[in-house]
Amino acid sequence: MKSTDEQLKQELLKTEMLRQDQICIIEAEQLKGGESFDEICIRLGFAKSPQIKKLLASITGIQYVDMKKQNVSPRLLRLSHKYSQGNFRFVIFCASEARSTEAGLTVSVAMVDPADLHMREIVERNLREHFGTSAVFEFFYADKSAIDECFEETVPAEEVSEAEELNAANLFQSILKRAIALQASDIHFHAMPSLVQVRMRIDGLLRTVHELHYNIWPNLVIRIKILANIDIAESRRPQVGHFDMSFDESQKFDFRVSTHPTIYGESVVIRVLHKNKKIMSLNQLGFSDEMSAKLLGLIKRPYGLFLLCGPTGSGKTTTLYALCSHMDAQKLNIMTLEEPVEYQMEHVRQTEISQNGVISFVEGVRSILRQDPDVIFIGEIRDEETANIALRAAMTGHLVLSTLHSNDALRAPNRLFDLGVKPALLSGQIVAVMSQRLVRCTCARCAGDGCCECGGSGYRGRTAVCELMVVNEAIDECISSQKPIAQLAKYARASGYVPMLEDGLSKVRRGITTHRELQRAVGASAATVYTNPS
Repeated sequence: MKSTDEQLKQELLKTEMLRQDQICIIEAEQLKGGESFDEICIRLGFAKSPQIKKLLASITGIQYVDMKKQNVSPRLLRLSHKYSQGNFRFVIFCASEARSTEAGLTVSVAMVDPADLHMREIVERNLREHFGTSAVFEFFYADKSAIDECFEETVPAEEVSEAEELNAANLFQSILKRAIALQASDIHFHAMPSLVQVRMRIDGLLRTVHELHYNIWPNLVIRIKILANIDIAESRRPQVGHFDMSFDESQKFDFRVSTHPTIYGESVVIRVLHKNKKIMSLNQLGFSDEMSAKLLGLIKRPYGLFLLCGPTGSGKTTTLYALCSHMDAQKLNIMTLEEPVEYQMEHVRQTEISQNGVISFVEGVRSILRQDPDVIFIGEIRDEETANIALRAAMTGHLVLSTLHSNDALRAPNRLFDLGVKPALLSGQIVAVMSQRLVRCTCARCAGDGCCECGGSGYRGRTAVCELMVVNEAIDECISSQKPIAQLAKYARASGYVPMLEDGLSKVRRGITTHRELQRAVGASAATVYTNPS
C-alpha cells in the first residue's frame, strides 16, 4: 500500500497543484530531516495550508477543521496548553456531551498530522487523565499556523511567567486576530479579582472566548493605550482613542478604544471596524425582493427625509450604506456626515464627525448645503438643532437619509416632537420611516441543535426584520396634527404597512430564525398592538 506522502504527491500532480520539479525540491529538503512533505510544501509556498490539509483529509479519511471558525472555550485552550509537549501541539476544540455515546464523552482534537498513530496514542493517553477512560476521541487535520495562534492566545490561569508578562504585544495581536476570525463587532476586557475575562460580541451577543491571568493585565492595558494614543498614567477617568491596523492588503481595520474605571481595574471595550469591508446588498442583509423594490423606489425621490429607526446595534447604518450603494454616485453628489465612517464608498464625499468637537452634525450639514449636494446622509439625528436642519435640507430640494432612536416606525414622528421639532416643519417632509432589528439565523450546520461551529448556541450569522411606513397624504396629515398612535396605525395599515413582528414570523416559518430569537430581538413589540388597532 502506498504511503500517505506518495498518495499526496500523486494527487498534487493529478490536480496540477504542483509540478514535478517542485516535488523534487521538496524531496531534497526532506533529506535534511525534521519536516514532513506537506510541511515543506507549505513552507516553500508551493501550496496553501488549507488546500494541503483538505487533500490529506480526502486521502486518509480524517476530516479537516478550520480552527479560525471554531470558538474554543478558555478551559479547553488551557487543557491543550497543559497537555501539549514541546513543539508538538494540539488543540481540544470541542468536548460535547450532546454527542456522547454509551462509551463516554466525545472529545474533538485538532492536530497538524492526525495520521501519525504514535502521536495520537500519546495524546489520547495524556488526555484520559482529565476526560476519563470512557472518553471517545476524534482527531482532525488543522493548519499549523492556526494551532500556533491558539497557543499565543492562551495564558494559563495557574501561572504567568515573566516572559508571558512581557509578551503583551503578541498576546493582544492574537486577540485581535481572533476577533476578526470570529467576525466580532466588539471586544470586552472585563477585569475581575484574579483574572481578566475577554468577551466578544458575535452576532449581537457577548461570548467569553478567553480568560487571562490578572498579572498580565497591567502590561496589556498599557499596550492598548499606547496604540490608541491615550494617557497610560490615567486610570481613574474614562478615556477614548483609536488605532488602525492592517493584517494584509484586504484586512485593514479601525479599532475604537474606550476605557472605564471599575473597582477591579480598568474595563476596556474595543469596537472593530473593517475599513475594506464590502457593502452588502439589501437581499444579503435579509430584505425580501418586495421590500428591496420598495426601498429602491423611495431613494429615487428627489427630496424629502427618509428615517431609519432602531436601537444601537440594529444595523441601521449598514442598511443606509446599502441604499447609498444603489445610487449613481457619478451623477449625484452624495455627501455624508458619520460618527465614525464605517464603510468607504467610491465617489461619495464622506466626512467623519470628530470626537474633539472640531465639527458637529449641525455645522457639517450647513457646510454641505453650500457644496451643491443631491443626497445628504446624516449618521444620526440626536437633538433639536440637527433635526431642524435636516428637515430644512429636505424642504429645500435634497434627499436626506438619517437614523433616529425610536422603538418602531410609528413612534418616530413623536420622537422628533420630543426633540422639539414643530409639527408645521414636519408637514410634507417625511418620505418614509423604517424600523429594523437584527435576529440571529439558525445554524445551517446543526439546524439549531448546537455545534462547535456555532459555539453551541444553535445560531450563526444575522438577518434583518423590519417594518416600513411609506408616508402618503393621509398619514402626513395624521402626523402633522399629532393624532393618536392607534389612528396613525390604522392609516398605515390601510396603505400597506406590515408590523415588524409579522415580518419576523415569516422568517420563523421559513426556518431562518426561531420564535425564541424573535422574542429576544423584537420583544413584546408595540407592533403587536397595531395588528388590529381599535
